[in-house]
Amino acid sequence: MNQIKKANSMNRAKTLATLLLVAAGLSACGNKESKPGQALVRVNGEEITVSQLNEELQRANVQAPQQEAASKQLIESLVDRQLLVNEAVQDKLDRDPKVVQAIERAKALIIAQSYLQKNSALQPSLTRRR
Repeated sequence: MNQIKKANSMNRAKTLATLLLVAAGLSACGNKESKPGQALVRVNGEEITVSQLNEELQRANVQAPQQEAASKQLIESLVDRQLLVNEAVQDKLDRDPKVVQAIERAKALIIAQSYLQKNSALQPSLTRRR
Protein backbone atom coordinates (compact mmCIF):
# COMPACT_ATOMS: atom_id res chain seq x y z
CA MET A 1 0.00 0.00 0.00
CA ASN A 2 2.87 2.38 0.82
CA GLN A 3 4.39 1.69 -2.60
CA ILE A 4 1.12 2.73 -4.26
CA LYS A 5 1.07 5.95 -2.23
CA LYS A 6 4.70 6.63 -3.13
CA ALA A 7 3.99 5.98 -6.82
CA ASN A 8 0.96 8.29 -6.69
CA SER A 9 3.05 10.94 -4.95
CA MET A 10 5.76 10.65 -7.58
CA ASN A 11 3.18 10.86 -10.40
CA ARG A 12 1.63 13.88 -8.73
CA ALA A 13 5.05 15.52 -8.33
CA LYS A 14 5.85 14.91 -12.00
CA THR A 15 2.46 16.23 -13.05
CA LEU A 16 2.84 19.34 -10.89
CA ALA A 17 6.32 19.94 -12.31
CA THR A 18 4.85 19.73 -15.80
CA LEU A 19 2.05 22.01 -14.67
CA LEU A 20 4.53 24.61 -13.48
CA LEU A 21 6.36 24.48 -16.81
CA VAL A 22 3.07 24.90 -18.67
CA ALA A 23 1.99 27.73 -16.41
CA ALA A 24 5.34 29.45 -16.94
CA GLY A 25 4.91 29.03 -20.67
CA LEU A 26 1.41 30.47 -20.50
CA SER A 27 2.54 33.51 -18.58
CA ALA A 28 5.44 34.05 -20.98
CA CYS A 29 3.43 33.94 -24.18
CA GLY A 30 -0.07 34.69 -22.91
CA ASN A 31 -3.28 32.76 -23.46
CA LYS A 32 -4.08 34.71 -26.63
CA GLU A 33 -1.63 32.66 -28.71
CA SER A 34 -2.98 29.31 -27.56
CA LYS A 35 -5.36 27.43 -29.80
CA PRO A 36 -8.62 26.26 -28.16
CA GLY A 37 -7.91 22.53 -28.61
CA GLN A 38 -4.24 22.84 -27.73
CA ALA A 39 -3.09 20.62 -24.87
CA LEU A 40 -1.82 22.48 -21.84
CA VAL A 41 -0.78 19.42 -19.89
CA ARG A 42 -1.09 15.65 -20.05
CA VAL A 43 -2.17 13.61 -17.07
CA ASN A 44 -1.38 9.93 -17.54
CA GLY A 45 -2.01 10.27 -21.27
CA GLU A 46 -5.17 12.40 -20.94
CA GLU A 47 -4.95 15.97 -22.25
CA ILE A 48 -6.16 19.06 -20.45
CA THR A 49 -6.81 21.63 -23.16
CA VAL A 50 -7.05 25.38 -23.50
CA SER A 51 -10.79 24.90 -24.13
CA GLN A 52 -11.20 23.17 -20.80
CA LEU A 53 -9.29 25.93 -19.02
CA ASN A 54 -11.34 28.62 -20.76
CA GLU A 55 -14.56 26.86 -19.72
CA GLU A 56 -13.38 26.77 -16.10
CA LEU A 57 -12.40 30.46 -16.26
CA GLN A 58 -15.83 31.32 -17.63
CA ARG A 59 -17.66 29.21 -15.03
CA ALA A 60 -15.63 30.86 -12.27
CA ASN A 61 -16.45 34.28 -13.76
CA VAL A 62 -12.78 35.33 -13.59
CA GLN A 63 -12.11 38.88 -14.73
CA ALA A 64 -9.25 39.63 -17.15
CA PRO A 65 -6.81 41.07 -14.58
CA GLN A 66 -7.01 37.92 -12.45
CA GLN A 67 -6.91 35.37 -15.30
CA GLU A 68 -3.19 34.59 -15.11
CA ALA A 69 -3.23 33.74 -11.41
CA ALA A 70 -6.59 31.98 -11.67
CA SER A 71 -5.39 29.96 -14.67
CA LYS A 72 -2.59 28.43 -12.63
CA GLN A 73 -5.01 27.45 -9.85
CA LEU A 74 -7.59 26.13 -12.28
CA ILE A 75 -5.04 24.05 -14.18
CA GLU A 76 -3.98 22.51 -10.88
CA SER A 77 -7.65 21.77 -10.09
CA LEU A 78 -8.13 20.21 -13.53
CA VAL A 79 -5.03 18.04 -12.98
CA ASP A 80 -6.30 16.95 -9.56
CA ARG A 81 -9.72 16.16 -11.02
CA GLN A 82 -8.19 14.11 -13.83
CA LEU A 83 -6.01 12.18 -11.37
CA LEU A 84 -9.14 11.37 -9.35
CA VAL A 85 -11.04 10.32 -12.47
CA ASN A 86 -8.15 8.08 -13.51
CA GLU A 87 -8.12 6.42 -10.08
CA ALA A 88 -11.92 6.00 -10.13
CA VAL A 89 -11.83 4.42 -13.60
CA GLN A 90 -9.00 2.13 -12.52
CA ASP A 91 -11.23 1.04 -9.61
CA LYS A 92 -14.06 0.55 -12.19
CA LEU A 93 -16.28 3.09 -10.44
CA ASP A 94 -17.38 4.36 -13.86
CA ARG A 95 -19.23 1.02 -14.23
CA ASP A 96 -21.01 1.19 -10.89
CA PRO A 97 -24.78 1.30 -11.54
CA LYS A 98 -25.29 4.27 -9.21
CA VAL A 99 -22.52 6.22 -10.94
CA VAL A 100 -23.86 5.37 -14.40
CA GLN A 101 -27.33 6.48 -13.31
CA ALA A 102 -25.97 9.75 -11.87
CA ILE A 103 -24.07 10.45 -15.09
CA GLU A 104 -27.18 9.84 -17.19
CA ARG A 105 -29.25 12.12 -14.93
CA ALA A 106 -26.64 14.89 -15.10
CA LYS A 107 -26.48 14.53 -18.89
CA ALA A 108 -30.27 14.79 -19.21
CA LEU A 109 -30.33 17.87 -16.96
CA ILE A 110 -27.59 19.57 -18.97
CA ILE A 111 -29.32 18.86 -22.28
CA ALA A 112 -32.68 20.12 -20.95
CA GLN A 113 -31.06 23.25 -19.51
CA SER A 114 -29.28 23.94 -22.80
CA TYR A 115 -32.56 23.62 -24.67
CA LEU A 116 -34.27 26.05 -22.30
CA GLN A 117 -31.41 28.56 -22.61
CA LYS A 118 -31.44 28.30 -26.38
CA ASN A 119 -35.16 28.89 -26.57
CA SER A 120 -35.47 31.43 -23.74
CA ALA A 121 -35.39 34.29 -26.28
CA LEU A 122 -38.71 32.99 -27.65
CA GLN A 123 -40.40 32.65 -24.26
CA PRO A 124 -40.93 36.34 -23.35
CA SER A 125 -42.66 37.09 -26.66
CA LEU A 126 -44.96 34.08 -26.22
CA THR A 127 -45.98 35.00 -22.68
CA ARG A 128 -46.65 38.67 -23.56
CA ARG A 129 -49.29 37.69 -26.11
CA ARG A 130 -51.54 36.10 -23.52
